[in-house]
Amino acid sequence: MFTLTEVWRDLYRNRGKSFLVFVFGILIIFCIAFYMGNIQNNEAILRNLSQTIPVTVQVVGTNGNRQAGLEIDQKHMEALLSGGISDSLYTMLAGGNIDEKNQKQPIQYCDTSMIGINDSSLLSPLIREQISYAQGWDESLFSGDQPACVISTDYASRHRISLGGTIEFPLYVWEYEEDDMHFRFVEVGKASLVVAGTYVSNETTVGDTSDMAVPARWLQSFLQDAGLDYTYASFQGTVADPLQLNEWKAGMKKAGFQEVDPDSFKEREGNALEVNDRLFIETADRIQENIRIFRWFQAPFLSLIVLLIVFVLFLVLRSSRREIAIALSLGRPGFLCALRCFLENALLMLLGCVATLPVLLAATSLGLGDILVMEGIFLVCAFLSIIIALAFLFSMNVLELLTKID
Repeated sequence: MFTLTEVWRDLYRNRGKSFLVFVFGILIIFCIAFYMGNIQNNEAILRNLSQTIPVTVQVVGTNGNRQAGLEIDQKHMEALLSGGISDSLYTMLAGGNIDEKNQKQPIQYCDTSMIGINDSSLLSPLIREQISYAQGWDESLFSGDQPACVISTDYASRHRISLGGTIEFPLYVWEYEEDDMHFRFVEVGKASLVVAGTYVSNETTVGDTSDMAVPARWLQSFLQDAGLDYTYASFQGTVADPLQLNEWKAGMKKAGFQEVDPDSFKEREGNALEVNDRLFIETADRIQENIRIFRWFQAPFLSLIVLLIVFVLFLVLRSSRREIAIALSLGRPGFLCALRCFLENALLMLLGCVATLPVLLAATSLGLGDILVMEGIFLVCAFLSIIIALAFLFSMNVLELLTKID
């Protein structure tokens, strides 16, 4: 208790020197905060890089020439939907004949073109803005599985269909032969759909002209109930965790996907992936290199901080040599003298941490936990530096303390 009273008295008596040590501690804290903040900022940028530079993936034909109108089988689609891809967008294609004259076997022609989509964003912006929905319906219908459709006004006019009504017609899918050119129509069953909306244009974002758009999940269920092996016409999405890109690619390869083969003659089989990851990889590599450099120099930087604090505190403590020598000559134990010096400087460093805490919280993006860890590192360096400086100082005897020339 007596030592603590001495500490406060000496700090006040030597308030000019105490203020300089206090300011010095604050400057060192800001230096460490700047260095550690750079590491954490780079790590945060790396974690959020996928939001700035998303890694998009698209299924293409074997030779890469086709992105829509593909045949993506269920096995490959299941691998995509469960394989770490977010914002998945996919389409399915089918056809129908609403006019009875076109329903005679063998089917040669479909007077109704249909596209199944799982999100309204697959429609062009112009179409989305011009859709008129019936009461109780909106664009969320495409993410569901209700038997509903949105049709073009041209199609509605040709077949005298009104908004909110119900249309029925036999639905067909087509099976391509090995040459990817010839196909045959396969009847699935009679579809019954509510006309949930109409749009002026009949051009969809996949590049095909379709008379109607339906929920892909409904079309999938309809084909599944008929016991048919169905396929998907297109797929695109975003890799959910690009930092694990190599592992994701390995998983896709194991699922049966391959790289684009320009020499292949197959363009309809959807078993190749086109991954737009070059910009992400280049940027991530630069950020990771920055982090590695900062990490590599972290130990030398902290060592330099310790040496700097040792040097400054040794100079400060040297100005107190006469007081220390007198106390030792009067019989005061060296441990208590050293403890008093340690507590004086440690308290100033601790006060520097308290003073900088609100400043760092307000002026940086560091969280409270990060700042406390950083200031903890500073205090460890500061306490170690004080001990080293005191060890140098108290290695001298009383006579040397009194007579040694700076």
